[in-house]
Amino acid sequence: MAPGQHQPVVAGAFDQPAGAGFLPNEEVHVWNVNNGAWLETYVVKAPRGSGEISLKGTAARLGQPGDLVIIATYCWLDAYSPLLTHRLD
Repeated sequence: MAPGQHQPVVAGAFDQPAGAGFLPNEEVHVWNVNNGAWLETYVVKAPRGSGEISLKGTAARLGQPGDLVIIATYCWLDAYSPLLTHRLD
């Protein structure tokens, strides 16, 4: 990455239910349903108690406030592992 460029990131307040269990520095995929944009990035902490989940850095140019986005993370599971999913309405 060239000097002066910023990594795209997703900020989340992890003390809120809307945090959906994402962890700081976790890799996530973000799909913007409104405009078709997508990216792979990582999660950083937002201010505690803010309820914030937002796109930061260059990721912010791929969406606008109010856009419907899907934020997903993946892991390898064996056949007997429980699967948890979250949906924010």
